[in-house]
Amino acid sequence: MALPTRWESLLFKSVSSSLLELRKKTRAEKKYRFRHLYTLLNEKLLYRSSHELKKKAATGVDKITWWQYEANLKGNIDSLVERLKNKRYRAKLGRRRYIPKSPGKQRPLGIPALEDKLVQRATRSILEAIYEEDFRECNIGYRPGRGAQQLVRSHGRERHGKGRVDPVRQETER
Repeated sequence: MALPTRWESLLFKSVSSSLLELRKKTRAEKKYRFRHLYTLLNEKLLYRSSHELKKKAATGVDKITWWQYEANLKGNIDSLVERLKNKRYRAKLGRRRYIPKSPGKQRPLGIPALEDKLVQRATRSILEAIYEEDFRECNIGYRPGRGAQQLVRSHGRERHGKGRVDPVRQETER
């Protein structure tokens, strides 16, 4: 894919500033009740979100890949925004696949259609901008740039294998 044009760069900047404004409002007024967040699902945010999707991800029931969608990205996003504005957008059923688990068992996976992934990613950006301000630094799970590995490292108990403490690291910490 080609480098972003000046127009595309401006879109990214204006989306970032909109999300930053949400974050500032949350920080300033803890009890503020946000309304009409649905209107933030606009062309700019959806365009930015489309570039944050995994391009090689499995296709949903629509069988549309990221590259197929990207071939007419502006038209596709305009159509999606129109459906969102008119409240005609409906998520498609997920494509069901099963992955093997322990002896003889299988775990179901639901793979969403590409547009559903796009709307989910944009919605996630809006909600993260609001709720990140409510979390403390010690809250780890399901947050951007944080995870269980970071928690373990922050407590200085790097582990390897099946729950064994690294003896070299343990000795150097003493």
